[in-house]
Amino acid sequence: MEPAKNNRHKTMQAEEDATLSKFRRRNKILIIIFLSFFISLILIISALIIHLMHVDDDDDQSSPQSDDDHIIIPHNPAIQAYYSSACYTHLCRRTLNSIFTTNSISDPNQIFTLSLQTASKHLRNLTSLISSNSVEKADITFKKCSNFLGHAMSRINDTLAIMRVNPFVGWQSDEQRSEMMNWIMAVEENLESCIDDLRDQVESTAVSEVRGKVSEVQVYVSSSGAFLLGYAEIMQEFWSTSFGGGWGMDFKFAFGLYGLQLVFIVSLFWSLFRSR
Repeated sequence: MEPAKNNRHKTMQAEEDATLSKFRRRNKILIIIFLSFFISLILIISALIIHLMHVDDDDDQSSPQSDDDHIIIPHNPAIQAYYSSACYTHLCRRTLNSIFTTNSISDPNQIFTLSLQTASKHLRNLTSLISSNSVEKADITFKKCSNFLGHAMSRINDTLAIMRVNPFVGWQSDEQRSEMMNWIMAVEENLESCIDDLRDQVESTAVSEVRGKVSEVQVYVSSSGAFLLGYAEIMQEFWSTSFGGGWGMDFKFAFGLYGLQLVFIVSLFWSLFRSR
């Protein structure tokens, strides 16, 4: 009888241990599910807060920078980096804003090329205007100005030819960057020579029109030259804004949270199966 009692006792003890073990495993699973849900909820709330913060930032960035000028700087890292060093005057920003489609601008190099393309187009239209009946063809000043503009357009097109082969200034050789800088300086000299000649001309509608258009071209060319000179700093700011802060920092924050969640869940599962 005694052995039978011992066997029943052992059997009951084993059943109790099995039941207790199942209960513990079930509790651990419930804890894992609860904690996973809780952490996921925290991540969702954090993502929502980050999104709302960026909506506010977008509104701030899109607000006019000056009550007098009402110049809007698009919330675009490439444009902001370019404006910070290559186009910091109100006149420059107002002029360049007119040619931007912000969704298509993803790199400051694009702005450099777009500015030169716009300058070349304006010069082509100007030379056509001067050679047409809209401007007195016989006037020697306009002829000299047209020659200056033709030389300027040629140098701009030379620069654009290099950029078509390789659209990134940083990938150009030192000789190519130096050559482009010399061409842009030559363009600026030609444009200034045209302006100087027009200042000596008797004021008229035609003179004012040509001078105004040449001055606009000067803005595009000047910002392009400033971009070449400050290329390293502008690109550093662009990469820092794009991937070191703003959404880049938010991405790191979210990635860190998800990583911690994954490590925590894996640790819980490891503890669960280790104790089985």
